[in-house]
Amino acid sequence: MNDPVPRNLISEISDMITQRIGITYPHTRWEDLMRRILTVVRELEFSNVESFHRWFTSVTLTRNEIEILSGYFTVGETYFFRDQRGFELLEGVILPALIHARLGKQQQLKIWSAGCSTGEEPYSLAILLSRMINLADWDVTILGTDINPMSLEKASQGVYTSWSFRGGSPEIQQQYFRETLAGYFEIIPRIKDMVTFSTLNLMDNLYPSMMNNTWDVDVILCRNVLMYFSPACAKKVAHKFFQTLVNGGCLLVSPVEVSKDVFQGFAERHSPKGTLYQKVHTQSAHQGGDTIFDGLNYQI
Repeated sequence: MNDPVPRNLISEISDMITQRIGITYPHTRWEDLMRRILTVVRELEFSNVESFHRWFTSVTLTRNEIEILSGYFTVGETYFFRDQRGFELLEGVILPALIHARLGKQQQLKIWSAGCSTGEEPYSLAILLSRMINLADWDVTILGTDINPMSLEKASQGVYTSWSFRGGSPEIQQQYFRETLAGYFEIIPRIKDMVTFSTLNLMDNLYPSMMNNTWDVDVILCRNVLMYFSPACAKKVAHKFFQTLVNGGCLLVSPVEVSKDVFQGFAERHSPKGTLYQKVHTQSAHQGGDTIFDGLNYQI
């Protein structure tokens, strides 16, 4: 069991992971992939690596089986208010423009955290919005999705260790969480109730859809997710995000994921706080858009 996984098997398993989950493992990460394969073989009780390889590469897996396997092959690193500059972009530009456009009209907001892992990002969004608007006057939908059901189970519980607050201020932890007798931190109900979670594989054709609330979304956050996808898979997901957004809606990715090639069709918007991608149905937008996007053109 402790013998190295043959390179030909690693290559074929890696290709199948890309096909079914979207994640790519370059040669530089094969040692990590080998450890994950051995863990799958041990914990799912395959007789050896070869038997897992035969099953994984030849069987038509159910959605549930793919979700279980995703827990072994995906990366779930996150914490509250991760990427502070991105949240400053949301608070200073994107959300004020969207809120202003909706005032006195249909006062609703729909935000999707795609690849939310254990839920810190969508809860951070809920906290941010609760500080910007009177929630009683708005219909707010915050959706968190991930392929890993184990991560979503933790997200739904809303209970975290101090490690999840390493990027945030003590004020956030004190105001929006309650310490449990066991020393954990549980998010307060009025913030927890703002977020719903569901399982979604970004490589599936289950979105955009009204059935799972991935339709006419105002803002999508998909940060530190597509960096693990193959270029072809990332472009496929980006195109589906474009279809999911309302006209004028925005997609935020991490700085290392910014790419004109992957996000074709979007208008690329730049500011000192970072880059975002906007869905705008005009010829000029597809040619590069503004350098500073004061007052985003949200259309209702």
